[in-house]
Amino acid sequence: MSSSEHKPLVSVVMAAYNSAEFIGPGLDSLFAQDWNDFETIVVDDGSSDNTADVAESYEGVRCIRQENSGPAAARNAGIAAARGDFVANFDSDDLLPPTRLRLQATYLLDNPECGCVFGRQEWLT
Repeated sequence: MSSSEHKPLVSVVMAAYNSAEFIGPGLDSLFAQDWNDFETIVVDDGSSDNTADVAESYEGVRCIRQENSGPAAARNAGIAAARGDFVANFDSDDLLPPTRLRLQATYLLDNPECGCVFGRQEWLT
């Protein structure tokens, strides 16, 4: 089955604006997940740097380019394009632990009464 025919369980949506410096390590951490039933949607929110080019250099990333409208509009555009049953928001300057998608998706599957899950954050400087 081709990736265009497969409906992913999780849609990972990343809003990005002038994030060329950070987006690569973030996407590397996403593609290092121990869970593979996900699609990746990056919404470039009118960046003046090469954020979208960096995102598009990753196989499997669907990049949507739009005029600058702010992070909420970018996230909403990504969610509108999502095909998964679950949506995971992911900021362009974040790094993900390799277990994030598996732990969150399996928790939601095992607890259908739960509407959302969050993870603990650590600030890196």
